[in-house]
Amino acid sequence: MQFASLPYWFFFLLVMTLCWLGSRLTERWYRNTLLLVTSYVFYGYVSTDALILLIFSTAVNHIFAEGLMAAPTPRRRAWMWGGIGFNIGLLGVFKYLDFFRSSLESITFTLGLGIHWPIIELLLPIGISFYSFQAIAYIVDLYRGHGVRAKTLLDFALFQAFFPQLLIGPICRSVDLLPQIHAPPLKGFPDINRAGWLIISGLFKKMIIATLLFENGSLDVFASPENYSAIGLWGGMFGYSIQLYCDFSGYTDLARGSALLLGFDIPDNFKQPYAASNLGDFWQRWHITFSQWLRDYIYIPLGGSKCSPNRVSFNLCVTFLACGLWHGASWGFVIWGGLHGIGLALHKRKRDRMRANGLDPRKPVVGWTFWKGWALTFAFIAISRVFFVCPDLTVVRVFFERLIDFSASGLGSKVTLFYAIVLGWVMNLYGEDFFEALLRVTNTRSPTFQFLLLVGCFFTLLLFRPGGVAPYLYFQF
Repeated sequence: MQFASLPYWFFFLLVMTLCWLGSRLTERWYRNTLLLVTSYVFYGYVSTDALILLIFSTAVNHIFAEGLMAAPTPRRRAWMWGGIGFNIGLLGVFKYLDFFRSSLESITFTLGLGIHWPIIELLLPIGISFYSFQAIAYIVDLYRGHGVRAKTLLDFALFQAFFPQLLIGPICRSVDLLPQIHAPPLKGFPDINRAGWLIISGLFKKMIIATLLFENGSLDVFASPENYSAIGLWGGMFGYSIQLYCDFSGYTDLARGSALLLGFDIPDNFKQPYAASNLGDFWQRWHITFSQWLRDYIYIPLGGSKCSPNRVSFNLCVTFLACGLWHGASWGFVIWGGLHGIGLALHKRKRDRMRANGLDPRKPVVGWTFWKGWALTFAFIAISRVFFVCPDLTVVRVFFERLIDFSASGLGSKVTLFYAIVLGWVMNLYGEDFFEALLRVTNTRSPTFQFLLLVGCFFTLLLFRPGGVAPYLYFQF
């Protein structure tokens, strides 16, 4: 059930109406039970098998969390590692089993052993990477003493399954969501104006920009690069990065708007990521909740920045190799993660040299220095994603060969693709400022005017959207 679809909005209006009607009750159990049941209905609509796995995962993680809290101090660490191991094992079975099988088979054939490993085909449950990492954060935070403990199994189950952020995030910490789950229902209406404009923003990014890019070949170039000229490949490569931003940040806007209408405020995930002038700044702006997860649960436990320069570089590379594997089970994702790890390690070395020379690396760069850094950063991000999206490394090789061969003939890029790229850039650079200005203006008007304006914008987007709605790219992760 896609957010950018009429079935979802019929479903959501029903859930929202029931929540608002129940807001007169002071007991939170009604709201939490309603939201848990409807979240399971939402997820079960995607896959009943995936729903069973989610319920199983929730029950087991709750047992580990409660066991950790009840255990004496010497045994708490074992409960924590048991919970982490369970979630990593779950991901290993459903996401990485075939990758490791095929890799081992390739190694044995290279060594001349010729061992055929049995093929086990398991359907990847959508959202498993997100709710598994959310559970790991919950258990580790409880162990560290700064997490919020769920009061009941019902509260924890809702924390894991809350449908606006279940499929592709944001990844919520216990301190983000559980205090709101524990709180009584809101009296009266939530911030409808802000929620409404978040939804309009998300629909515009997803239904208009991302779909235009998808329909005009932003993904086609990666499937068959031999059919495209260098100009066509450059256009598709940059178009894909813009599509990924509009697709994912659009989903986040829709998730945040939906959650706000239900009385919950969930974290933002994007802060103008393509305005970054270096790779470190990019990862502070892109998929923020996941970047912070990597920092807090992999990078810092490895030693973080409080090590020798070589160890810091090692920590960054390991962290982003894990980042690549989290995105997908293929060598392309591993290479993509490794490239970002190396890039961040070089960026960290540069900042260390600046400090050694008496310069402040946190000082904002301006002028030519900014634009040079911005161009190199975006080019690195877009080029590295060729490994991210091409089906295999053979196709990657063909892509790069033709990317720099401007004499080769082939399909070019459609004009509409370039228009959509520019529109996506505008949304990235100025969308947040425009959003806040729009809120300031409309907040001065009556609730009736706000509602009618939002409804009008909603149906205008439905009227002028392209032929269909592109599938969400992050569903595959």
